[in-house]
Amino acid sequence: MLFGPKNRTRAVVVAGVILLAPPAAYSQAPTPGAPSPPKNYTEQVEPYLYTSNLGLFQVMMPGGCAQVRKREKGGPDSPGGSVESVTIRMVTCDYNQEKGRGVAVTSVFNMKNPEGGDPGPDEVLQWVTNSLQQFGVVVRKQTSVSKDFPGGLRVEGVDVRAVQEKGKGEFWIRGLLSGSDIFILAAWDIDGNLWDNAEYQQFFNSFTPLAR
Repeated sequence: MLFGPKNRTRAVVVAGVILLAPPAAYSQAPTPGAPSPPKNYTEQVEPYLYTSNLGLFQVMMPGGCAQVRKREKGGPDSPGGSVESVTIRMVTCDYNQEKGRGVAVTSVFNMKNPEGGDPGPDEVLQWVTNSLQQFGVVVRKQTSVSKDFPGGLRVEGVDVRAVQEKGKGEFWIRGLLSGSDIFILAAWDIDGNLWDNAEYQQFFNSFTPLAR
């Protein structure tokens, strides 16, 4: 069981990369309190706190992620019993604008389960599985995650680490759940050395959900 015994416990979430076409060859994150870079700054900078008011999260972006891309989409083609009211907001970054290394956060709002209720572990797993398939990777490790935040917010989900079937690339994805909201956090590196990298670790561990 991915989420432990309390399968349907509500939580709040963050995470990233889903419904994104996999990079040609897979296209790091943070020091608290560092300033956000100017909008037109594209060179490598120190890790910085990134806030998405529309995506309802904060996360420490890697030093090489001075430039991020934002996308929004929705509709009945989304996985997990979705409906037309589903909104998907994505923030992605290619490290130093180089394909093959990067991070992403995807926020999924207003999704429903097949019975019309709030999504649960099955819907989160569908999003995670979709990303794994798009990146063409093989799972090496899978664990449950949970975390409490101020204001009574609690996140629960699954953390998956995967590798290229042929090659040394690594992929890291974390899916979390909160009522009708799903968030997917992801990072990838075609050269590997992903899971022990302090910046990638900080990217995942720094996530903070924002209340509506």
